[in-house]
Amino acid sequence: MRLKTISALALSSAALLAVTHGVGAAPSAATTAYNTIVRDYYSAQWKAHPTSATSTGVHDYDAALDDVSAAGVAKEIARLKDTTAKLRAVDGAKLSAADRDDRDVLLGTIDGQLLQEETLQTWRHDPGNYVGLLTYAIYALIERDFAALDTRMKDVIARENAMPAMLAQAKKNLTDTPAVFVD
Repeated sequence: MRLKTISALALSSAALLAVTHGVGAAPSAATTAYNTIVRDYYSAQWKAHPTSATSTGVHDYDAALDDVSAAGVAKEIARLKDTTAKLRAVDGAKLSAADRDDRDVLLGTIDGQLLQEETLQTWRHDPGNYVGLLTYAIYALIERDFAALDTRMKDVIARENAMPAMLAQAKKNLTDTPAVFVD
């Protein structure tokens, strides 16, 4: 009974949305701009963070690792600030309530990323960031059967071959490591 009630409510909500927004109506310029910004954000996010892309189900970068260099972090910060500015430039009053809420969630996510990269700078202080990233880079490829095992193992090997360079970069980045992170 409860499932039928939920299904009926969902169908009624969908019908109400269709009536109030017009079936087949073209999206507003604000909605189109917002959707483009979100698409571009995730495309760049997955490229910059291949391990996250793998765990999300995006397999275009399965053989790669994140660029953890200082230049890579600076590029990431610039990208995040650019995306924030673009998102804030979209008139929220012209977005649907769901898009407005999603925009606010994405802005909060980006603010959290900027807090990590710019203010806390854990990439400069916490070696655990690198250990966790490298561990999960491999685990993400073997935990699910999204591709043939030999394909996934080729990607594992490619990531493992890139690990010494990432660890060398991590060593350069870790300039002020508190004892709590290494004891």
